[in-house]
Amino acid sequence: MKSQQRLLATFVLAGTLLVGCGETGGAGSALVEKWSRAGGPESEFLSSGSWTATDELWIYANIDSSRIEAVRLADGEEAWHLPLEENVCEISPVNQAGLVAVRDHPPGSHGCNRVTVVDTSDGDPLWSESFESIGGRSEGGGMVGLTETTVSVTTDCAVERWEAASGDRLEPLMARDGAAELGSFGCRVATTGNTALVPEKDGLSGFDVDTGKRLWTVAGDRPQVGAVYATEPIVADVWVDGMQGVRMIDPPTGQLGRIVGRSLDAGAATPTLGLADVVGDRIAGAYDEELSGSDAAADGAVRTWDLTSGTEAWSRASEAGDIFLGADEKGVYIGRDTRSEAGYSVLRRDLDDGSDEVVGSVENTPAVVTKVGDLLLVGGVDAAREDSETTAYQLPSS
Repeated sequence: MKSQQRLLATFVLAGTLLVGCGETGGAGSALVEKWSRAGGPESEFLSSGSWTATDELWIYANIDSSRIEAVRLADGEEAWHLPLEENVCEISPVNQAGLVAVRDHPPGSHGCNRVTVVDTSDGDPLWSESFESIGGRSEGGGMVGLTETTVSVTTDCAVERWEAASGDRLEPLMARDGAAELGSFGCRVATTGNTALVPEKDGLSGFDVDTGKRLWTVAGDRPQVGAVYATEPIVADVWVDGMQGVRMIDPPTGQLGRIVGRSLDAGAATPTLGLADVVGDRIAGAYDEELSGSDAAADGAVRTWDLTSGTEAWSRASEAGDIFLGADEKGVYIGRDTRSEAGYSVLRRDLDDGSDEVVGSVENTPAVVTKVGDLLLVGGVDAAREDSETTAYQLPSS
């Protein structure tokens, strides 16, 4: 089963509200509706880690109904749903066996300290385990990973592991003695599925999640790991020797790439980033210029860099209210409320020069919108039924 990931190979980093000035040529023609269904998320834009997809299914956390839902992308019919008592913290990609791992916050707990493995063919949970957690991570990805054989989750200074099919507990991947001296912030770990990133007293170490083998250690003082934005290659927010920024990591060797994902004149300032997509050999980022919050508003910007050299290719200022929808080889997708009779426009920004084109529009401003493959999924409340509904629109192929 092929799993679509929001983190693909240009790299787009974003807060929720983003992007783009420039002439767009109006609202564009209406996008073609593929299907519409009752139900779906009502109140929040879907964040990184809150959904995953295969070629057949869109699997997302519906926080309004406290459950995981799987919808068929071909016709919008619900395939299955799984009730949960509390908030979902992160959903893994689907592996080749059709399994997905869900990390959530069960009632009465103090963090995201439960993991459940679900068979996506029917929605049946195979097993569920609780573990000790200091609260997990709240920014970006890296809280739960899944390979063909192993489930991994982050805890304080360690990565817990289980066999994916059986739920049998495996030996955890632990930081060496002295890592705790870094403090709870510096000792946060991350899992990309195949690789665990663990800060230690003498540097940042990478482990093979399946075998538990320590692969490498990048020497450096006060290492820390922030959000993980992509897994193949690994792109993460990493601090080593006081050098802080988003960069690529080579999984077999631990070699660190050049810093990207922050203003080129911001020194060692920390970008606060939300979503990420990797496409080819470019990396594009969108975040608050002042680096002061999770949502980029009118003072935000979109930039692109060469992923290998870190050289900036172009920069565009943002407008308040724009929504980052994702990126693929065709460009960066942006939702824009025109605040007029023209309705809600979808723009596609060229990866090479940053120019905009309007690919279409929908009639009303959605409460929830996300791009899944070549579909734009729009959620809102139907005024007549006073109930939520989700509509899928076909994005143009070129």
